[in-house]
Amino acid sequence: MVTNVIYEDRGNLRDDQTAYSSLVEKRSICTGYANGFKMLMEKMNIPCIMVTGQMDLRIHTNHFERHAW
Repeated sequence: MVTNVIYEDRGNLRDDQTAYSSLVEKRSICTGYANGFKMLMEKMNIPCIMVTGQMDLRIHTNHFERHAW
């Protein structure tokens, strides 16, 4: 996925977060990567969970940013 998917926020937050956006459209944000990876693992019967949280970016921008892994 790292080689084939472009991390790109196209401004359509709902569509950019799906497994479809990462696996088929090959353009996604972190949640789409995580959903796509989770789907691939589940298809191979490999246990996988998606974790969401906030990154502390205050050292650079004075705010937090939501992410998924």
